[in-house]
Amino acid sequence: MTNTNRDISFLPKGATSFFKKRTVEVLAIILLILSLFLLISLVSFSKNDPSLNNLTDSKVSNWFGLPGAIIADISIQIFGFSIYLLIPILMSWSWRLISHKGVKKFWLKICTLILTLGVFSFNHELLLNFYNKFSLTELSGLVGSLIYKYSIGLISTNINIFYLISSLFFILGCVSFIYTLSLGIEEWKKIGQFFKLLLKKIFYTILWFSRTGEKLAFKPSPKKGSTEISDNTKLKTYRFKFVSKIFSAKFFKKLFFNQSAKFKHKIEPTLSNEIRKTNSISANQESNIEKKGRISKNNQKIIKGKREGIEAQAKLGLDKNIIELPPLHLLSINTNKKRTVSEEALEQNARMLESVLSDFGISGEIIKVRPGPVVTLYELEPARGIKASRVISLADDIARSMSAISARVAVIPGQNVIGIELPNSNRETVYLRELLSSKDSENSGGKLTLALGKDIGGEPIFADLTRMPHLLVAGT
Repeated sequence: MTNTNRDISFLPKGATSFFKKRTVEVLAIILLILSLFLLISLVSFSKNDPSLNNLTDSKVSNWFGLPGAIIADISIQIFGFSIYLLIPILMSWSWRLISHKGVKKFWLKICTLILTLGVFSFNHELLLNFYNKFSLTELSGLVGSLIYKYSIGLISTNINIFYLISSLFFILGCVSFIYTLSLGIEEWKKIGQFFKLLLKKIFYTILWFSRTGEKLAFKPSPKKGSTEISDNTKLKTYRFKFVSKIFSAKFFKKLFFNQSAKFKHKIEPTLSNEIRKTNSISANQESNIEKKGRISKNNQKIIKGKREGIEAQAKLGLDKNIIELPPLHLLSINTNKKRTVSEEALEQNARMLESVLSDFGISGEIIKVRPGPVVTLYELEPARGIKASRVISLADDIARSMSAISARVAVIPGQNVIGIELPNSNRETVYLRELLSSKDSENSGGKLTLALGKDIGGEPIFADLTRMPHLLVAGT
């Protein structure tokens, strides 16, 4: 029996996800434009501007003309000055959408948005009427006036009870406002960092202004007719240079575009032996956890053994009973300099890989990047509900989207991550002489040792042919 409830889609899954993402980004840009339009309209609002309740022939002073004057007048008439809270909320939603984090429980956020504006409007009206200093509806808006009008009998005239009610409404409004913003913990930390750095810059600016003013105040003024620049001009020049330097592009780049520092802990240049020895998970599980957050330099070198040093010394060849292996100097030596991938390039590739996976409907985060001599391993921590088989089946699509020859996707045993191996653009050549002259070759202890090559972390791998019926070598 056929399933008639199955969704029919004329586009491939990747294309559908792509169009959904672009639609969300367009919506985010529209919200940002609306918030900026509302901000500029409210800032340039004037009571004398013509609007729906003010017919006048006077010139419109609003920066957005008649539409801006009408929108600003209606907004202030309804919600009063609490309408300004709508601007950061719209900007926050725009940021969440354009960064593809989404606004969860959207309709609930719409309700809390109305609650926020209503509570602050009512609280404003409550304060104005209690102190009998103002009776202006536009300060609190029509909403605040109506709520106050129908609840006047419930509000006590006792000063203590009044302060309690006002404080409770203020706390309710703040909680509702913070919830409506939909910002995560990391985003609140960035906002705190922004204001902390901004206040620090302002403090240093004020301190420097006062000190330079005091120094130049005790200097004698230049004589008339002198070509010497006045202290006033010097002070202005110094201050301008100082302010332009302290609030330079580097300041804003540090605030908003410093993603490399955040991503540094995700880049681990060496893999060591922890993936190679996955069969003994119980023995190596603790060491894997300890090394997970460690950052080591990508300058790992193979430790040379005694063989190369012994062969470099001259021998008389008197003992004919000893069988000597062919000398190492018959093999080529590695003369090329090791080319390492920069952390910026690894970060860019990781972000690109996250974007590619998102286009195919796979949400998750790259938590580790392990560059090797031939391939780079990206550890993906998928979101809840994402099956590993879905990611593994996208290996060919990932390779095509990342412009790679091939891609290998597999679950890493013992960890809640999926490994994605992509070949490096600059593949290193593994020299046999480098492997045979290493200390690991001498300490292998095998009767018939075979040098296989290097693992993804750059460590030499050897196998004893006498202990195995067959050998399987896999690579990219």
